[in-house]
Amino acid sequence: MKAGEVIVQRGQVVTEEIKRKLISLERAQQERGGTALFWRRLLGQTLVTLATYLFFFLYLFLLRRPIFDDNAQVLLIALIFAAILGLYAIAVRLPTLAMYAVPVAIASILLTVIFDSRVALFGTITLAFIGGHLLSYDFEFVFATVFAGTLGIFSVRDIKNRGQFFLSAGLVFLGYLVVLGASALWHPAASGRFLSDLLLVGINSVLVLMAYPLLWVFERAFDITTDLTLLELSDTNRPLLKELSLRAPGTFNHSLQVANLAEAAAAAIGAHALLVRVGALYHDIGKMVKPEYFVENQRPGMNPHENLKPRMSALIIASHVKEGLEIGRQYGLPKKVLDFIPMHHGTTRIEYFYRKAVEQTGDPNLPDAEFRYPGPKPNSKETAILMLADSVEAASRALEEPTHKRLEALIDQIFRARIEDGQLDDTDLTFRDLQKIKETFLQMLLAIYHIRVKYPGMEELEQKDQKAPSETPTSQETPAPTQDR
Repeated sequence: MKAGEVIVQRGQVVTEEIKRKLISLERAQQERGGTALFWRRLLGQTLVTLATYLFFFLYLFLLRRPIFDDNAQVLLIALIFAAILGLYAIAVRLPTLAMYAVPVAIASILLTVIFDSRVALFGTITLAFIGGHLLSYDFEFVFATVFAGTLGIFSVRDIKNRGQFFLSAGLVFLGYLVVLGASALWHPAASGRFLSDLLLVGINSVLVLMAYPLLWVFERAFDITTDLTLLELSDTNRPLLKELSLRAPGTFNHSLQVANLAEAAAAAIGAHALLVRVGALYHDIGKMVKPEYFVENQRPGMNPHENLKPRMSALIIASHVKEGLEIGRQYGLPKKVLDFIPMHHGTTRIEYFYRKAVEQTGDPNLPDAEFRYPGPKPNSKETAILMLADSVEAASRALEEPTHKRLEALIDQIFRARIEDGQLDDTDLTFRDLQKIKETFLQMLLAIYHIRVKYPGMEELEQKDQKAPSETPTSQETPAPTQDR
């Protein structure tokens, strides 16, 4: 071609020869640009890519700082992103351009289950933008990926069983179908590739089922505790809980009651109810080592503390925390669950034995360092709720007539004592949260200690029991106080 020669005019039909000339012109322009043009294009692509990632990581930095500061969690997110980008790199180089076969929804589901729906939504948008850049700003791909990924996110937002992964795969396929079908109806040019894109989406949806085995791998590799793991741990037929029910049946029953109280309170203030329930089920597993030293497992007339000094009794009572941690580690309990074992007592004082020691020594200013639990104090709403539920449930059992006023006064007293002792200082519980927790505890305890109808003959049995000498020690004779249950 000569300089200034016209290649094609407006309205002219582009023939094969004209097409070859246009391609030749493009190559010539690139050659003339040389290295400068290459670096310019590379710089533009790099800036767009960095801006896209900045969209996601700026969100983590500003609004989800704990995740941003955790190197392990950032590495996990980076691995998920890298896997999708690797699949993008393969798909974009295939002759059929199989970008719709890349299962971006796997990332959406994994981020939802491991973190939450907000992190997953921002991650899905970021990955969709990256795919759109590779397709020269293809809005249809971006919108279809975000829409389908969002459906996948909300299908596992409150996951309760493995079957929800199949539901997620179906919803992801439906999301792509809606957007691609709308595009085919809106733009006739898109209808020609509708069936081929739909086939790729079908492959995409099947690959979404890989989210479950990948989740299992990430949980083990990064020590992550998801709701699926917590659901498995909440099964009372698990070996550890089964052993607890056999060796310390009173403690097991106490743990069940505390779990019900704590779960309801956590739900009332928007805390992680399932985590609290699981923590409550395992918080006293250390009592299996010496179950007879705890009042809920003692039989009438059998009290090993009668022959011990108060300091020794307090040492045995406090040791169930350390022993519980050792047992929990042996059974592979996650760290999130193990945290409930020492924090449900915090650094509270073993009140009964401390007062008994004061009486024996006659020293009202007796140091209480040897009569306190090792801690640490609760550091979250969930661990604080368990501390309060454990104390309230144990103390309520000691009430002879658990009326509404007595239960309300008892709950107020326990809450006030924990606040004044500084046990809740490291949590982010508000006064409104504490009030809701109190109301929930009161409603639950009133339902437990409701008035029961006396059956025929019950009054005669009660009269006989009152006339017969009692062999059961009084509450003053039982050395383990309510808060040490």
